Amino acid sequence: MTTIGYGDIVPKNAVETIACIFIMIIACVIFGYTINSVGSIFMELKKEDEEKKENLLVINRYMNEKSISREL
Repeated sequence: MTTIGYGDIVPKNAVETIACIFIMIIACVIFGYTINSVGSIFMELKKEDEEKKENLLVINRYMNEKSISREL
C-alpha cells in the first residue's frame, strides 16, 4: 500500500493489474480497520475516565449531604 502512486513498481500484464488492485483494496481495508481499532481504544479510555469522574462527583455529593469530613 505504501508504493501506490509512485510508479516504481508497475504491473506488466492484466493478471498482475488485477492482483495489484485486489491487494490495494485489501491493504486499504486492513489500514482502515487498524485506524478504527485505535480510535475505539481511545474512545473506551475516555468513557472510563468520564465514568470515574461521574462516580467521584456522586461520592462527593453524598459526603457533603451527610456532612462527612474530607479527611475521612
